[in-house]
Amino acid sequence: MCFLSLSPVNTPAVPCPFKGSFVFNYSRGHGECANPPSTVDSCTDDSHLLLRFQACADVIGSESRTEELVCLATWKEGSTRYLVGKLEHRVAKADEDKFRCFVYEQTEDGNGYLVAQSGDATCDGLFTPLEGSRTMRLTKANHPHAKCHYPEWFTVYRHWRGLDGRLAYDISHKNGSFRVSNATTGDVVKRVVCTQEAPPHHHYSSVAGASTMATSIGTSKTYAQYVVHVTSGCNSGYACLRIHKRAPHVVELQTTNRLSPLASDACLGVNFELNPSEIVTLTTQSYGSLECPIAGIYSLEGNSRHLSRLISLNTEEFWPCAGTTTLTSGCSAVDKMELLQDCATERKAKSFQCRGSWEENGISYVIATAVGTRKHLCLAYTVNDRMIHFSGSMEECLRNVQIGREGLIAINGTSRGYCPTTDAAPISHYSPYITVLSVLVVSAARIFSLR
Repeated sequence: MCFLSLSPVNTPAVPCPFKGSFVFNYSRGHGECANPPSTVDSCTDDSHLLLRFQACADVIGSESRTEELVCLATWKEGSTRYLVGKLEHRVAKADEDKFRCFVYEQTEDGNGYLVAQSGDATCDGLFTPLEGSRTMRLTKANHPHAKCHYPEWFTVYRHWRGLDGRLAYDISHKNGSFRVSNATTGDVVKRVVCTQEAPPHHHYSSVAGASTMATSIGTSKTYAQYVVHVTSGCNSGYACLRIHKRAPHVVELQTTNRLSPLASDACLGVNFELNPSEIVTLTTQSYGSLECPIAGIYSLEGNSRHLSRLISLNTEEFWPCAGTTTLTSGCSAVDKMELLQDCATERKAKSFQCRGSWEENGISYVIATAVGTRKHLCLAYTVNDRMIHFSGSMEECLRNVQIGREGLIAINGTSRGYCPTTDAAPISHYSPYITVLSVLVVSAARIFSLR
């Protein structure tokens, strides 16, 4: 007798012997339930499987239920292969209702498995995959695989990071899928497989109430849309993925939140607009820079906490400052923005390199990286005569906010003129709509003191 004395807390999971997607028939001893077929799918964590049992009207003991199997151990005794796992489902209350032993073997054609399950938390009397409390016949299903390729301007860099650095996005070598993982632990959070190009008739903006025409995928150098198969945890289905190229080192992704069982429904316009996800901004790990779209000198005003966040890039850090805060952009170098906070007792400074910029629905955006760090900042801004208004975040590029009033960093600035040299940095061609007005003469001595 083999009793499974397993601790649900201390027993580490192992990769399951079945990988991919299967359809299966099952029996509890009262006939085989085959129609409709049940399904089993791998999760993003390869030690988890999701089993979806279907009920058959003519089979006693069959029922519709979902069970998640966590694989805890595998071994072989002679020619018999064993698996010990923990089944999570709504009926199981105590541990003895969750732990089960399985015997399995691959079918002769190599296209599936025969599996028998114990009726309790033991392997007692379980010797063959044809006899058990529950038996299953698994057959490989057509698991969604890459049938298209993501655009070259996205796949030219294999490794991307979310703006806050917590998630890593790694593209496969064949350019047809990518995985999202925890950048610290490496645990896979999501897999996204390209299954079909989906050229839109219209590209609806992420900002409510605005829409713009989009070119077809084949000719667009900055936008693409695809039907993708997403596996997130043990949930899987089809979604619509939109990819925007914002700059050579900056892209943004947006998918439908609700997964569809049918690929044909994923990119329906109404489905996307009713269930959009947040827009995710990605940057490359290689630090290329571009000209900053803002050129000149600005005096900044705002809540002292917001100014502290802008200097420190730390939401928790705060220091009161009764002095002035100055933004100098494109002056010491065309790709640099420099902040100087001149307080009564000390000076604080921060330098940024501009990574990319774009304009969207009348709002300008710039991604900047704090020099010497991996901390990124996305500033949404508008310019109105001498005034510039910012709303910024270290986690996302803000949409649907009042610029300069809302956001983790909400500040405003007044133009103090051009850079102090005759060869002032030109305004980036990525944002040609900004004009900095020179409203007063700033002496060279004053400028150098602000540095």
